[in-house]
Amino acid sequence: MANEVKISHLKGSTLYFRVFNSTGQAWSTVGSAFETWVDGNVANYDIALTDKSSGEYIGSYPTTASGTYYVIAYLQAGGAPAITDVAVSSISAIKWTGSAEETLSDQIDDITTQANIQQQVYPQEPTIITQVFE
Repeated sequence: MANEVKISHLKGSTLYFRVFNSTGQAWSTVGSAFETWVDGNVANYDIALTDKSSGEYIGSYPTTASGTYYVIAYLQAGGAPAITDVAVSSISAIKWTGSAEETLSDQIDDITTQANIQQQVYPQEPTIITQVFE
């Protein structure tokens, strides 16, 4: 897939985003892997966002293993990404399947599968406790 990351911002800006895993490591576009943040490698952590001439910016999520990742968009102030660039949008968590962002349909399928497994393991109706304690 492509263009999974979308944000709105002032038209004509230079924006990019960074991806972080649950331990705070940054995605390196050079090594195509997560690594512990190193200030000197800041230029390796940016993924370009393209202005679609309307103030709508899009970018492609990197190929990573499935999991939950955190995406933050930055306004590039100078000629290259810097640690002093200001975050302009937190897109928050992305649940990644390994090839695409997990959709609501995927989540519903997971819930349905879990319910079916639970029904197979516990086929009888649950006992409901109605006793009131005083």
